[in-house]
This record gives sequence, structure tokens and C-alpha cells, in this order.
Amino acid sequence: MDLTKLKIAFVTLSSIVFALFVASVIQNADKDWLAYQDHFYSMEKARGVSRDYSVGIKQIWLEKINRTDRCITCHLGMEDVDVKNPYTENPYKAHPDPDGFISKYHNPNKFGCTVCHDGQGLGTTLPDAHGHVPHWDYPLLDGDYVEASCTRCHDPNNLPKGTEWVQTGHALFIKYGCIGCHSVNGVGGKIGPDLTGEGSKSDARFISTHDFSHVKGEETKREWIFEHFMNPRAVSPGNPVLHVPPTVMPNFHLSPTLAKALTIYVLSLRTPEEENLPSSWMATSQDYKVTKK
Repeated sequence: MDLTKLKIAFVTLSSIVFALFVASVIQNADKDWLAYQDHFYSMEKARGVSRDYSVGIKQIWLEKINRTDRCITCHLGMEDVDVKNPYTENPYKAHPDPDGFISKYHNPNKFGCTVCHDGQGLGTTLPDAHGHVPHWDYPLLDGDYVEASCTRCHDPNNLPKGTEWVQTGHALFIKYGCIGCHSVNGVGGKIGPDLTGEGSKSDARFISTHDFSHVKGEETKREWIFEHFMNPRAVSPGNPVLHVPPTVMPNFHLSPTLAKALTIYVLSLRTPEEENLPSSWMATSQDYKVTKK
């Protein structure tokens, strides 16, 4: 055997392996999650908290729906719902948990994050994880909009506390007579589109049937609905060239707050079979303290 060639091959292979290692270190050096974990752990050590300080991708595997959520890679303060921390900013703060409602009935170790918040569970960068990327149909339901997902498991006629936006939107839906033009679950008028299961539609499905050329904000289902509530004809003015008439929906001159409540309500109109969640996850009135409508 030619030892010289063997040495050259060994050195070459070692150089390639080392180069790949260096490239991997450089590639991961600017990952947001590394900086978040480093800062979070520094704050926790300063508080003297005893916890797992290992650095790396962290995830929750939801066996029943074959889904992996890596949100806790950055949102470390939400990994342990029974641990309170003093942080007020994301991604360091703990999950809001009034009266222990989340930790008792919605432990993320069982349900994960995306079943309520949407987003892209496998993502490890902020845009990817929040679903604000091309071809991802379920962008993050942030802030108050997360209430729109409660009806995935909860009876819309028997909602738990913490769903005030949905319930307010429902009251406004009745107040403004929306049911006179729109049908929901077979009840209502036929002048406007049937809104049954509107919240279960993917953004791609919604976008394929709606004109976004007059939408000022992000090209999402949520934004189209909100802007349409604010000013229907500004979003759907019609197209005389294509013989498309303007929308007949009246302008109720809603405030942004009322338009938001109605948007959250419409996004809460879901079709269970499209959600495809385990029957054991469906809540009953005995499971939680409810707020009657």
C-alpha cells in the first residue's frame, strides 16, 4: 500500500471534515435561537433558578397528531407552565396563566403550541416559526387573535373564560344583522358568502377565491377580513373591465376595535372535520369553568 497516498487522502478528508465543522459553526453562530437561549439562561442563572441549561433545539412531539413544535427553542419561559418568571418581553416571558387555567387544561407538553397559535412548528428562525413565509398557509395567531382557535376544541356556544373577543364579535355579528346576508351552519341569508368553516380555510384556499389587489396590509386571510370590515368597498370595489360589481356589503363605519372583534369571530367559525384533531381533545362543559353567552 502506498503510505504517501494514504496520508494525502487522510489529510484531505480531515480537512474536508474540519471545513464542514467550521461552516456549521459559522452557519449557526447567527441563529436567533442561540442568542435567545444565551440571554434567557444568563437571566435565570442571575436569579439562581435551578433548571436544565442545555443549549440546543428543543421540541414537543404531539404523537396524536404527528406534529412537532419547536417553539420552546426560543420561548423557553413557556416550556414549564408551573414556573413563574418576572420577564415581560417575548420570547422570555412565561405563558399568561390566569387562575392556572392554561397549566391545568392546556399544558403545552400535551397540546404543543401550534394547535392554538398556528405558525410553523418546525421553524427555528423567527419568520419561519411565525409562518410569515411564502407557501405557509397558517401564519401565527398572535395576541388576541389566538382566541379564534379556541373553537377547534371548545363548543362555540359554551366557550371558556378568556374568549371575550370571540364572544364580543359574535354579539356584533348579531347586532349588525350579518346573519341576514351570510349563512353559518345552514342558518342565514344567501346574499353574501357562506361563512361556515371560514376559520378552518387555509390562507392559500382563501387567497385563491379573493381579490387582494386592494388590500393594504399583509396578504393573509386575517388581513383581508379585517380591512373588509373596516371599509368593504375599498377592498372589493369591483372591476368594470371584468364586469365584476362592487360588494353590496354596507359600510358600518366600524372602529378598528370592533372590526378586530368581528374578524376574530369569523376566524373562529370552524369545521371540526377539517381541523382533524383527536376526539379526546374536545372539551366538555365539565372540563372547565365556562362563561355562558
